[in-house]
Amino acid sequence: KDSLIWVSAGMFGIEGFRAIINKDSVVILNKLEKNYMVIKTKDFSGITSTPLTVAQIQNIIIAKPIFDLKNYQIKTNTLDQLTIQYQDPKLALNHFYKTNTLTIDSSFIINKNKVKQWAKIRYSDYTSLNEHAFPIKAEIESQDEQRKNIVQLNYTDVDFISPLTFPFTIPSSYVKAK
Repeated sequence: KDSLIWVSAGMFGIEGFRAIINKDSVVILNKLEKNYMVIKTKDFSGITSTPLTVAQIQNIIIAKPIFDLKNYQIKTNTLDQLTIQYQDPKLALNHFYKTNTLTIDSSFIINKNKVKQWAKIRYSDYTSLNEHAFPIKAEIESQDEQRKNIVQLNYTDVDFISPLTFPFTIPSSYVKAK
């Protein structure tokens, strides 16, 4: 709900990683190596290569526009693809929509002050969830001057309705990652 993002990742029913993103920090638990990282939200832009708020990160994950649609302009309109663009002094953002389904195919964010700092998000395999189109797969690729990161998301369970009822705690046996 724009204030907290909880992500669990694993395989074969075994959770390997857990992350929580809130307005102040990002906490990542590596359950395989029994360590954790705590990153201040203001420093999170160094990992994503793009300065984003919690609400904007949430919108990226669920394939929604990052900013309010009234701030966008339609850049191009073809039979197959609709491009909606957002410009501000720091960021340029393009959302590419499939016209037949009106779902976001991909998004591209670039830091205008550092052109080598960008992020691309690609969405695929949409399904209906609570009467809304939701991508089962997403790939987030980001780059800055030093590194390139790729995160692939394959959703197996998504819940936007149930309240979060269990705490996010760091076990005392976990060590801080370097």
